[in-house]
Amino acid sequence: MKIIVLAILLTALIIAAGAMGMAWEHNPQCEYHCEDVVYWPNLFLVGGIWFLIVSVTMLFILLPPYWLLNRKKAHKRIQK
Repeated sequence: MKIIVLAILLTALIIAAGAMGMAWEHNPQCEYHCEDVVYWPNLFLVGGIWFLIVSVTMLFILLPPYWLLNRKKAHKRIQK
């Protein structure tokens, strides 16, 4: 289970970094950076929101099947 959670968090981190990169590139009103100034709170807000969305969604999608499969395996081991 630790491996799945670690993979989910790593994937969410990569997607959040990509979202921050896209926000950096598409900066029409100097919302994230303007000349020599970087507005880190705005940029981290974008990354943090994407990290939460992706990690929670993947946890809800991937953990129940993993839990059910391991529950069946554990039940078979107990019966032997």
